[in-house]
Amino acid sequence: MLETVPHLFLHCDYAKKVWASSLFSPHFDPDNFTDITAFSDALKHCKSSVCLPPLGILSDIFPWVCWSLWTARNKLIFEDRKISPEESVSKAIWNAREWNSAQSVTSPPPEPRHKTLNIPDQDVLTLGFSDAAWKKETNTAAYGCIFFNKEGQIIH
Repeated sequence: MLETVPHLFLHCDYAKKVWASSLFSPHFDPDNFTDITAFSDALKHCKSSVCLPPLGILSDIFPWVCWSLWTARNKLIFEDRKISPEESVSKAIWNAREWNSAQSVTSPPPEPRHKTLNIPDQDVLTLGFSDAAWKKETNTAAYGCIFFNKEGQIIH
């Protein structure tokens, strides 16, 4: 059989065994996704499904299951190592939990810098400072920068 994205992630026997683990409510059946848009349709379907407890996963687990399928396939092809479907499901859950916990770690804001800068005596000197931020709730990001001349005046 031709190894296509839908076949690898949805329809091969191994993938079907992984998906049969009932990770979603309502139950996810990959056989419901068979046309040319099967993979994107499955992704959209799972995004609106509920990840069943007690997994403790706050986000969509679909990408993690796909990653687990991909890595299991590569281990089989390149290392001749078979990963059980149950191990793939466990690995997907573990990866999703690890990702979620890494996203919730917050660091304290940087301390304001109120020190005088030692600026070399040069005819043309520009200092630039930049920062960026991401807001999880709205999935938006912003970037800002400010440039000073050697006298410390804002030039842009």
